[in-house]
Amino acid sequence: MAEITPMTERDIEEVRRIEVLCFGRLTTREAWERELANPVSLSLVAREGEGGIAGYGTVWLVADEAQLIDLAVDPLWRRQGIGLRLLRSLIHQSAAAGVARMHLEVGAVNEPALRLYESCGFIETGRRKAYYAREDGDALLMTLLIEA
Repeated sequence: MAEITPMTERDIEEVRRIEVLCFGRLTTREAWERELANPVSLSLVAREGEGGIAGYGTVWLVADEAQLIDLAVDPLWRRQGIGLRLLRSLIHQSAAAGVARMHLEVGAVNEPALRLYESCGFIETGRRKAYYAREDGDALLMTLLIEA
């Protein structure tokens, strides 16, 4: 079972590998270093086996709200509950920091992600037309009310 831990600088290259696989983009190492030093950022990784990274997630905590920035699981590790464990850990740690609501954007056609977020209590609160640069690029805005 994956161990959920805070992301460290030594995790960055594995996280970047997963980022490319899942999102087709590559954030610079320097940007990830800044993210890890950002006082409003919380980044977690899921470690499997010999410490390899199976997934990661990042939220920004601002006042009493959190914004889910990224949640990604290596395609080789999907459908094993890792995304759910990461998301629950991000929610739990956000709640412990005093967050009352968590927000996210997700592709309107991303059924696996939608099922995951809905299973944790997120509800659709809006839509951004053509948010993503593809034909079916609408994003759904979703919000979770976090109980104290």
